[in-house]
Amino acid sequence: MATIQLHTYHATVEGGFLSIQMNIGGTRQDPMPMRTFTATKTAEVLAAVEAMKAEGIALGIPFVIAARVKEGRAPAGFRDCVPARHYVKVNC
Repeated sequence: MATIQLHTYHATVEGGFLSIQMNIGGTRQDPMPMRTFTATKTAEVLAAVEAMKAEGIALGIPFVIAARVKEGRAPAGFRDCVPARHYVKVNC
């Protein structure tokens, strides 16, 4: 079992390049609050990412989603799934 965190960052696409605006120590809020949950299967993580993506589409703000393991052992296949290795684009 692992504790998974889903983070969101503002993003834009300019000329085919994805530009991610990290907010390290700044005052700008992330597009959506960070989500923390426990998962035993990679499918649970992917379902949570898709749910967050659906909420983000309704907001209309361009951003990306990233997933990481906060503590515990990562579910089988987690390190190879798209949210763990790359950013998932929403409204970009």
